Amino acid sequence: MDKKIIIVAIIAIALVIVVAGVYASMNNDSKATNVIYNGNGGTTSEGEITFTSTNEIVQACMFTNGDNTFDSWNTKADGTGTTYTDGESIGYGTVLYAQWNETYLVTDSEISVEPLVLTFNGEIVDTGEPFPIVLPTSVITLTGLTGWELTGGVFSCVYGGKTCSLTITVIDSDEVTCTLVDDVPTITIETSNNIGLTILFVMPT
Repeated sequence: MDKKIIIVAIIAIALVIVVAGVYASMNNDSKATNVIYNGNGGTTSEGEITFTSTNEIVQACMFTNGDNTFDSWNTKADGTGTTYTDGESIGYGTVLYAQWNETYLVTDSEISVEPLVLTFNGEIVDTGEPFPIVLPTSVITLTGLTGWELTGGVFSCVYGGKTCSLTITVIDSDEVTCTLVDDVPTITIETSNNIGLTILFVMPT
């Protein structure tokens, strides 16, 4: 075989090896300096199902998934891995999967709670607006008065020199728990359905 052909073949092989090494190195470097976020059913505003970040701090969710609400990040799609929330430190090369909560609606409601302030999952509810979406576990609190008692699922307190009652009725929920937490009437609703909700603060005439 011609020596020139042999030399050219050797050079070509060497170039292939070098290029492959550079590509592998670039690929490894990319993995080593990225965190991959997977929408796990959700998409970004551009319709992407994954998002790549070079930040070692866990990012806020950049995906939406219908009416479902984002819960947390997890290293496994089924949520059985390590859980992360935004602001935590994360190592490069990690893939995080969005975890979602299903949501439900209050399809029928009667709310009359003045002078109390009603919060639902930590947000103040304007009773003149549509009721917020309901999570599988939702918490209602009512603040503004003190000295509450809880008897047989009914809260009561003295207001304006009269004993007033606060009654809560939830229709189609799986479970409702009423408790006093630091003298605050607190209602926890577990549900896998849309619900009906009545909350009435009743003053005797």
